[in-house]
Amino acid sequence: MPFIKSGGFDEIRRCIDLEPHAHDSFEFTYISEGEVTWELEDGSSLNLHGGSAAIIGPHVNHHGKDCVIQPSRLFWLVLNPLAKDSTRNTLFDGVQLRLMDEIFRKAGNKTWRADSELAHSFEELFTLMERKAAGTENEGLLLALGRTIVCRFLLAAACSLSRAEPNLAKEKAFLSGARVFLLENLHDKPGVSELAAHFGLSPARFSVCFKRETGMTPADYLRRIRCEEAIRLMRDTSLSITEIAFRLGFASGQHFSGVFKKYFGASPKGFRAQPKP
Repeated sequence: MPFIKSGGFDEIRRCIDLEPHAHDSFEFTYISEGEVTWELEDGSSLNLHGGSAAIIGPHVNHHGKDCVIQPSRLFWLVLNPLAKDSTRNTLFDGVQLRLMDEIFRKAGNKTWRADSELAHSFEELFTLMERKAAGTENEGLLLALGRTIVCRFLLAAACSLSRAEPNLAKEKAFLSGARVFLLENLHDKPGVSELAAHFGLSPARFSVCFKRETGMTPADYLRRIRCEEAIRLMRDTSLSITEIAFRLGFASGQHFSGVFKKYFGASPKGFRAQPKP
């Protein structure tokens, strides 16, 4: 399919490097679990939580926050609906592909809450890659299935972008409230019961809602928030690493160092030694 440039899947357990790069086509990413932030050349950033998708336009230089990708379950697909012979082996004609290209360009660089059709398309592509790697099925049939799935993805992406704003606003409101509460209670390490009470929900209902909206458990989200606050303290104060660890509620400097390295790929000491941006 000429309009597909590349694609893939990574289940990232510990953060990995991602230096600045750009594509000559649209880059779509989807996070089913965890959190990832893309930083763009204009200084803006796109933050994805579990269940979020992002689109980055052609020739836009970008990289992972602090040049790493944090632990997550990440899918990506790079495509150009107007590539030469783009209608070949697809279900679309030129008019439909030009319409999709117009929708993608109008969207700009953004994140949005992926609907079930778009999320399912990414999961289908992952399953297809697994089946192909197993080598036990007819490659011709798998190729035909792959073309069908990619066409469904393209259509789902265009439709999802067309109705993304209400879902995104809801997600941002939920995350903003959770983030403010956690920042105000970093040292106390609030449990699910305290968080649920703050939002007027039962612990069970809160956990379900939180996972649905962020792709993370409350505990994982709290660890990330504490590490982000640690970065601010390392850059803006002269507090020692141990003092920062205790201020943010970590049991020890060693525990803090292990958690921080998981999310940012360097120890707190190593991170602090890096030149300030």
